[in-house]
Amino acid sequence: MGRNTGFEPAGINRREFLAGLAAVGIRRRIQPRQLPTASVTLTRYPYIQNTRVDATTIMWAASGPGVASVAITSDGVNFRYARPQMRTFTYAEVAPLSPFTQFRVDLNELDPATDYAYWVAIDSQVTASGRFRTAGDGPFRFVVFGDSGQLTPGQFSIAQLIAGEPASFLLHAGDIAYTHGTQQNFQNTYFDVYRQILSSVPLFPCPGNHEYLNGPPAAYLASYAVPTEDVPAEDQGRYYSFDWSNAHFVCLDSNESLQRAVAGQGQMLNWLENDLRSTDKFWRFASIHHPPYAGGPNQGDPTCAMVRQFVVPILEKHGVQLLFSGHEHSYQRTRAVRNGAAAPTGTGTIYMTSGGGGAALYYTLSHPLVEKATSAHHYLRVDVAGPRLELTAIDMTGSAVEQFVIQPAPVLLDDPATPAVSLVPSGLETLLRIRGRSLAPEEAFVPIPPGGPELATTRVFVNQRPVPLVYASPTQLWAELPSDVIPPFVLDIVTPNGSAHTFID
Repeated sequence: MGRNTGFEPAGINRREFLAGLAAVGIRRRIQPRQLPTASVTLTRYPYIQNTRVDATTIMWAASGPGVASVAITSDGVNFRYARPQMRTFTYAEVAPLSPFTQFRVDLNELDPATDYAYWVAIDSQVTASGRFRTAGDGPFRFVVFGDSGQLTPGQFSIAQLIAGEPASFLLHAGDIAYTHGTQQNFQNTYFDVYRQILSSVPLFPCPGNHEYLNGPPAAYLASYAVPTEDVPAEDQGRYYSFDWSNAHFVCLDSNESLQRAVAGQGQMLNWLENDLRSTDKFWRFASIHHPPYAGGPNQGDPTCAMVRQFVVPILEKHGVQLLFSGHEHSYQRTRAVRNGAAAPTGTGTIYMTSGGGGAALYYTLSHPLVEKATSAHHYLRVDVAGPRLELTAIDMTGSAVEQFVIQPAPVLLDDPATPAVSLVPSGLETLLRIRGRSLAPEEAFVPIPPGGPELATTRVFVNQRPVPLVYASPTQLWAELPSDVIPPFVLDIVTPNGSAHTFID
């Protein structure tokens, strides 16, 4: 998506913009061609956060409070204006940086899959501009990287490549601001480096161990606006989830939040279980800093063992297809894994280590579950289109380290408490209710039954005979059982990605 740094693209009217500033509280009379010099200067240029189908957040920082406003438009004709919240940081909080004021504006009631332009003004002076696009349905691309902020040539090369990606959003796997995750570290190794990217592309982070090296991750928590729905108040900002198109993402904290949960004093593991149980999205992704399966100098890290013991079983139980981690400063990909062993292709979880965002590289060690490993600065490009995913690992020269495709086959629910297949009487008919994962790429239904033999590219067979489908989603199918069929019978679910088979007695 292109970026506009000028003040007056086609359709923009300065007088209207200044009038809008007045409407949100700026009362000075200003002639359109006599804009004053702002009394404060930007110290962090605007960056996009927490973008959804109908909302986003814009944050920035300046040398002082000033009187600030944001204007947005999707068509260059109709404008909306908002006043931000402000928080001033003292020298004691940000030393050796000078004190600054952080601004945050939460924009709601936006249109899905829509491009917006925005302008930030302080003391009636437009100081910065950018663009963003809200989430929507259909194919999308996201970028993953981690362990970035050491101001190495590798970091700058990777940052330049990422800036050229038409990504919907970025995922960061932690260790964002070396060395101690301070406000100064965030300024120098993150905001200054990725300024151009962050002005238009939202970044969803998870905290690494370096964000905790000064104790509680105060600078990390203050720098981001992430989803807070259903997260306990004391943990908000440390872990969260969000949806994009047909995918669900969970971003976890493998530091204090995990330690407290394992000790029975925190809620992250219970939250994760409930969150993944609740989603009906086809794709399920997770990010966490410490990798459960990777070979390198951190292979014996007790936190990695804790992730493997306590987080991995929940991810695999609920069908997470990919976990993104950092911590090992290298690129690594496991085979599909389930219960600590290699799983058949198209099943299980693949564990990706993407710790080559710019920090000094580590050597790799052999690991029985790791299929590909290389010590290289890199990032991941992930393209999602319906039930197909293509992932490309790209090094600092722009070359592909490797590329692979994931197409999850349908899987029937494996839960003793809930049957995968139920027979449900409905008037004169009997319906088959089928529960599982990857059963269809999206939700679809037949308004007036009977349905046809295929719905959302999914087909159901009873004793090799196609049956009408009336509802399909990634987690449920409803089909009409022929009146002349009674148990026992053989049931098959067939999708373009594969099939599932069971016997109903």
